[in-house]
Amino acid sequence: MLRQLKLYFLFIAVAFTSVLPSCQNQSVSDQPDTVYFCGAENQVTNEDGSIVFENEGHIFEIGEVQSADFSFEGQYSVKLDKQQKYGFSYAIYNVKKGELINAAVWQKVNSDKGTLICSVSGESKFTIESRTNGFYEEQRGWRKHFIQLEAVRDLDTVHFFVFSQNADTALYFDNFSLERLHKRPDRTEAIGDLFSIYMTDSSKEVLDGYVNAAINEEIIRDELKEYVLGTLKVDSTEIPIEIRLKGDWTDHLLTGTVSYRIKTKSGTAFKGLRSFSIQHPRTRNYMDEWFMHKLCDQEGLLSTSYSFVQTEINYDYQGVYALEEHFDKQLIESRNRREGPILKFDETAFWALAVLAREKGLETIDLPFFEASLIGAFKEKRVRKSKKMFGDFWNGTLLLEDFKFGSNHPELLFDMDLLAKYYALMDLGNVSHSLAWHNRRFYYNPVTCMLEHIGFDMIPMSEVMYPTLAAQEFRRNPETSSFEAALGSSIFRNQSFRKKYIQNLQLFSSEVYLDSMFTKFEQDILLNESILKTDLPSYFFNKEKYYQKAKMIRNELITIGVRWDEYEKREQKVSQHIGRTYDTGNSSFYFKPISISAYRSTIDSVHYQIELENFHFDSVDVIGYSINNNKDSIIPFDTIVRLKGFLGGRPADYGRVQIPAKPSRVFYRPHNLDGEIKAKKLIKWEKPKGEHPRLLLNKRFKTSSAYYTISNKELTFKTGSYTINELIYIPSEYTVKFNSGTKIDFVNRGGLILNGTTNMIGTAANKIEFTSSDSTGMGITILKADEVNVDYVSIENMSCLDFMGWTLTGAFTIYESNVSINNLEIRGNSCEDVLNIIRSYFKIENCLIENTHGDGFDADFCTGSFTDSKFKNTGNDCIDFSGSVVNIERILIQNSGDKGVSAGERSTLTLKDIKIYGALTGLASKDDSHIKAENILLENAEVGLALFQKKPEYAPSTIELKNGSYQNVNQLGLIEKGSKLIYEGRTFKGYQKFDIDKMYARFEKK
Repeated sequence: MLRQLKLYFLFIAVAFTSVLPSCQNQSVSDQPDTVYFCGAENQVTNEDGSIVFENEGHIFEIGEVQSADFSFEGQYSVKLDKQQKYGFSYAIYNVKKGELINAAVWQKVNSDKGTLICSVSGESKFTIESRTNGFYEEQRGWRKHFIQLEAVRDLDTVHFFVFSQNADTALYFDNFSLERLHKRPDRTEAIGDLFSIYMTDSSKEVLDGYVNAAINEEIIRDELKEYVLGTLKVDSTEIPIEIRLKGDWTDHLLTGTVSYRIKTKSGTAFKGLRSFSIQHPRTRNYMDEWFMHKLCDQEGLLSTSYSFVQTEINYDYQGVYALEEHFDKQLIESRNRREGPILKFDETAFWALAVLAREKGLETIDLPFFEASLIGAFKEKRVRKSKKMFGDFWNGTLLLEDFKFGSNHPELLFDMDLLAKYYALMDLGNVSHSLAWHNRRFYYNPVTCMLEHIGFDMIPMSEVMYPTLAAQEFRRNPETSSFEAALGSSIFRNQSFRKKYIQNLQLFSSEVYLDSMFTKFEQDILLNESILKTDLPSYFFNKEKYYQKAKMIRNELITIGVRWDEYEKREQKVSQHIGRTYDTGNSSFYFKPISISAYRSTIDSVHYQIELENFHFDSVDVIGYSINNNKDSIIPFDTIVRLKGFLGGRPADYGRVQIPAKPSRVFYRPHNLDGEIKAKKLIKWEKPKGEHPRLLLNKRFKTSSAYYTISNKELTFKTGSYTINELIYIPSEYTVKFNSGTKIDFVNRGGLILNGTTNMIGTAANKIEFTSSDSTGMGITILKADEVNVDYVSIENMSCLDFMGWTLTGAFTIYESNVSINNLEIRGNSCEDVLNIIRSYFKIENCLIENTHGDGFDADFCTGSFTDSKFKNTGNDCIDFSGSVVNIERILIQNSGDKGVSAGERSTLTLKDIKIYGALTGLASKDDSHIKAENILLENAEVGLALFQKKPEYAPSTIELKNGSYQNVNQLGLIEKGSKLIYEGRTFKGYQKFDIDKMYARFEKK
């Protein structure tokens, strides 16, 4: 069995034109702003004897398909069937750059097989189908197809016709119209701010040159994606930007609305975004893509933000663009996650192979493009510069490699709750595109060490209704399907996933759920419709499709249990991939993107290691390397590294070599090329290998231990005093209990990672105590617990989790849990954060945190209350919040190393009865945060109140203060331009921007 390489071209329908009659006798006006209309009424015989339609001197081919069966207006329409598939044929010649053509036709609603097609021939060749628009206006049982084309360059012939796609029933079309305008009309209705891009003439010429080159080559090569400088102006704000072409295929260019990638210059952002794309709304199927992103947000899933903007470029109105967020840390942080790498399978070889196949006129070239695809990260340079981020990238790669090759335990790779929601939502949206292997994007959560899908490039509701993803998996034939087609099979074989997936399908497919979502987003739907209608007056968001798909899902759920039983019994045959060879049809074939992979890592200040893998179908001899100063001069290895040719279903043959210089390229001889030498650049990191830390710890878990006992899924740590000298991981199925009087000394990097409900309940006379006598203890981490209950607990002299790249910042870390803490004491810990709570609800009372290296209490993306507690001698901030909503009362702070209370990343804090004795800054509100404070006492501080914007993606901040008192404060207020202090009813504003780096350096020095 040979794998079929699927080529995603928009151009395949060009072949239709070869079977259409000649249009050379048609009358075409050379004047712009012309309307061509045909109602199928006036049937005449042409000079060549053919039957045509004529209206106002314009001739429309294929008039013999006239029918009186039905009509939208008048007496007649065009009737298409299996014998006659084409109708309403009309061509427009010599279309000039900038001209706009609107084409429309009405179809009787008795089949979804009909479409309106625009086929461009000549120097530029491409095709557009109305069927891909995903929306139709409907009247009196007829549906309106629509295509809009703006010429991005001069076009020889633009040919329009209607087409029957093998319909079982006859199709009827009526009132075919073409509107040819000399330019796109200016914006007639202003909805929201105008999104204006300005470039110098030279920059615009560079981009236009790239557009023309891409159209000629029929692909947007990486070399054509160079950035040029520009300015983005929205309202009265000007933002310096860099802008380039976006996309792989020229569908992003040819219809007139060129797709662009934009990134703002350092220190600036647009509505919280540092990098984003703009493209024609049709590319992602108009509002259907927007709606799926809203559903992802609603369900707590990651996705890129998506909106619509009226756009002009260099004062020329370009119509409505879809604006889509790109993959940057703002995507993660704005959705209440800790920053972590965004991973993907490298699709470079896939697209390059598609281009090669097309050049050779082949449907497929059989090569292991999926197996050879590397796992990469967005913002790669930034990831490599950070030890923490690169460690997360490494561990994320290990998980993704496991998934790629069919993990037996996907529950250890993915957050199953989120994964099940994601798959079920994709079913509701009739989505398959984003689940193709090369379209998947993954966030590696550095706290849970699990992967999460990111909703992106979904293109929902664009085709006929697909069966559910489960049903598609049931239908997949393992004997004939490709290696990458089985990517999700391990997920569907997982019992935990299936249970959650069905539960979510039941929820999302209910009419009650859809009703609630459409009601929730009603105003946004109306706004977006009004924006799109400025370009497409007939556009509307078709809600009915979602109810139709939901009904299909409900019907499938009736029998899904039986089908799953059959699926379980089916043998999973993967043997057809193991050991298979690849037939390129040419023994001297060579394709550089799928050949060898070479990784570079540093051994010491002089020596480097090169690791090699061979995905070329024949053996290779790797003979040497070059260095940057002399890239073409081969320095031979002491011993040639011979690698066998790649065989499917097995790891690539591997070799490694150590050398005394930093290499830039390696050189090798493929055995099938008769001595020819090839070169390949090195990947600038070590090949990820080994076992993922969480998987390793999970494997080490034992149900029998000297530290705890287990009864009915309750794991109880033994009472008394003892030492733990290892990092213990407790799986999620266990509730964990510590009794009063338990005293544990963590030594030799010992620590706890708990994954279920945790109860630590001591007494005033008999506390629970955790300490580290050698200061190496890696703290206590609790992940995704239903409840965490802490009372009379002491944590002392602890460090934080740091195990094989799994690193956290807190001595006591709690993630995604309902937290109740009372009478907690934490002392002498050497962590960035002593108590760190993330994405949780908490209630904390009567705590003492003292003598710490970093922040006392750090809460990220939380809600809750914090009362009646004390902080003494913290090395950094005493209380630090990011993206949180918290009520804080009756807090005593003594000797804060930096800020007493800090609110950041759009936090809202309510403070009452706070006493701060000694701090660099008393209260700080930054990055769109709001502090409402009452009864604040501050003594001995460099700055009393600080309000500023640290990150460009956020807005300025505010503080409202009543009844504040100060003593020995050098500067009462430090207010940056845009921020606002309201003190005792009086408003104080800042008037200048701060140099944030300089300000922080000043405080750090102090």
